[in-house]
Parts: sequence; C-alpha cells; structure tokens
Amino acid sequence: LAERYPSESPHRALAEWLDSWATQDWDRLTMASQPSWRSRQPDPRGALQGAYEHLHLTKWSVPMKIAPVVRQENPLSGATGWQPFVVWVDLRCRVRYTVVDDDGAPLKEVATVILARVVRQHSDGTTAERDDPTAHWSVNPISMTKGQPAMTREIPLAV
Repeated sequence: LAERYPSESPHRALAEWLDSWATQDWDRLTMASQPSWRSRQPDPRGALQGAYEHLHLTKWSVPMKIAPVVRQENPLSGATGWQPFVVWVDLRCRVRYTVVDDDGAPLKEVATVILARVVRQHSDGTTAERDDPTAHWSVNPISMTKGQPAMTREIPLAV
C-alpha cells in the first residue's frame, strides 16, 4: 500500500512504517524509524519488536491531504551550536490492531487515531531542510505509541 503515496514524501514514509508494522518486519520498521531515535537506543530493533509484536496491525490509512511542514529552531542541538531548523509533519493516521498474548491468541481489538510525527533527517540523525536531497523522511516511533484517547475504542472480538 505504501507505493500509492509519492516517493520521498512524509506520507510515503509513514505508509512504509505502517506496512512494516503490519508485516512485523522488524528490520524494515527499524530503518523506517527516525535516525536520531535509533542512535539513542542500545537495541532499536529489539525496542520496536518488544513494543509491537503483540499488536497485530490489521488496517491502516494515511490521509492524502498534505499537512503543513513545520520549521522550528532547535535548542537541543548540543554544545556544537544551533542546527537552524527541525523539519517535521504531524499526520493523523487511523489504525486497527489486534492485541495478542504470547501464544498469538487474540485478547482484544483496538481502533484508534494516532498523530504520527514524521521527521526529515540525514542518516546520521542530524536535521535537514525540507528540500535537502541527502535527507529522508522517517517516523518518530514514540509518537506512534500515543493513540488519541477520545478517538480510541475497543472492538468486541468475533466469537
């Protein structure tokens, strides 16, 4: 499904991340995650697998409407000085997943809306301008763990 979104777009990056979650391809999910997040994790693949292996994604959608790109000064760029701009897009995506136990037995089904933060960075985790051809869009995995409570509902399992 990711192929229906324009390449090198934040929408495509989010769609590839969701595809990777749906297929439980932990290596691909790790590479689709924000480089600066990956660099701070001792085991980013293990962290993602631990967070998502019991959540089987069954449906998802990413809005086609282009959200505005946000530019903001980054005071957290470290002692070497300011990196002038962080570029990101927040995209609402609808997801539906089944929570399973260790044996794969379904426990409950959840439908929610997630506000996904999609960030443009270089592979080393440094920030990049939107039009920088050496940078890529990637998903901040922390943003994906925060369903919007008012838009989350449990769905009874079919018996």
